[in-house]
Amino acid sequence: MKKKIEIAVFALLVLAAGILLQQRFRTPPFELKRQREDQILCYHDSSTIELYYQNPADSPAVEIRAELCVGDGPIELGRGTVRPGQTVTTVKTTDGKNCSHFVPDVYAGRILVYDLESGKLRERVEGLELRMYASCRDSYDSLQPREPIEREIMLNETEYRPDLIRMRIDLKTEEIRCGLSGLSAEWRELDSYIYADIDGEDVLIAKGEKLPPRSVTFQLYLEPGVADCFQVGDPPRSAHVDSYYADTGELYDSITAEISEVVRTD
Repeated sequence: MKKKIEIAVFALLVLAAGILLQQRFRTPPFELKRQREDQILCYHDSSTIELYYQNPADSPAVEIRAELCVGDGPIELGRGTVRPGQTVTTVKTTDGKNCSHFVPDVYAGRILVYDLESGKLRERVEGLELRMYASCRDSYDSLQPREPIEREIMLNETEYRPDLIRMRIDLKTEEIRCGLSGLSAEWRELDSYIYADIDGEDVLIAKGEKLPPRSVTFQLYLEPGVADCFQVGDPPRSAHVDSYYADTGELYDSITAEISEVVRTD
């Protein structure tokens, strides 16, 4: 009997030691530090993403996706489900891992909202501040937005415009990857319009307005309803980009284009 008691006590001690070790090496909990509704907070050492999204009570259940917006397009960081009438303040990273792909800094971000049943895009919450911290234990003020650097745009003496622009449409985000260029030899903005051949008609599918000189626009939103005219795996479709001087409306050039690929990202 005494031996059984000693074994039981020893087992309890081992269990207690294991619990203490687990608590010691586990990432300590942290307090949420988002200060505004228009912010997204991410961490190198946590799979928790802080944000704010309120789904109205009369709306269907939705899936939200938090994205970091960089020069060549948005990158998904996390996603979560929001029921009717629910307010969500955290989601998990998409892959369940920590957000360590980008250096700590203040970036631009957005939230895409999809109908959970149909998968259709319902809303884009734009212009959010995305704060990427090295650690969830860092103070809120350890990150400060950088002052924009004033750079003089050095224009070229000659203008180069491509003969063909190949583009890709993503039906999930209802966006087109296009790579439209501003002027390189003139200090003037351009309004550029993308037209595609749909059932033998020229249809406006996307537009980029007031493109600055020496700029490249990689991503544009499709016009409302246009996504329904395309299907995943469509063969290449002819298109063209008409660009006008933004200040006078005068046609600058028309460049041949091609919708080379239609995809739906998961």
